[in-house]
Amino acid sequence: SFPDNGTKLESPECYACVGIETLDGTYSSVIDIVESGVEFKVKTSQTYYESGLVDTVVDIVKDPLNIFVGCTCPNVPYVINGVNCSISYIDDSCDIDCEAENGITLQATEYDPVKDQVLQQILITVFGIKVEQVAIYNKE
Repeated sequence: SFPDNGTKLESPECYACVGIETLDGTYSSVIDIVESGVEFKVKTSQTYYESGLVDTVVDIVKDPLNIFVGCTCPNVPYVINGVNCSISYIDDSCDIDCEAENGITLQATEYDPVKDQVLQQILITVFGIKVEQVAIYNKE
């Protein structure tokens, strides 16, 4: 089971990100997973640069069965859509490989300019069970 932090992204108002072309800073999220009585904790940090690149780091905080894999994906280009605040990653094969190794499917990423948060709609598979969750990345 996952914490009740919502399972669907709530998009910001249309055009809320017009004029926002890049982000600057590190945003992080800790995902707690309890499945079949086993607790896992994974921390993901994304450092966005004004140059239009992002570094992603996945750290395994708690994994008693060693099923998750940490990884680092540097210098991935990204673009923010000013109309709907979605963030698209360009040439993100490293992130895709990391997510696949950890049973994670990234479905959507958005920026909330009001709360200064990055939100990701993800699907996580643990022990064959698929669960949707919104990962909330707060600025450090």
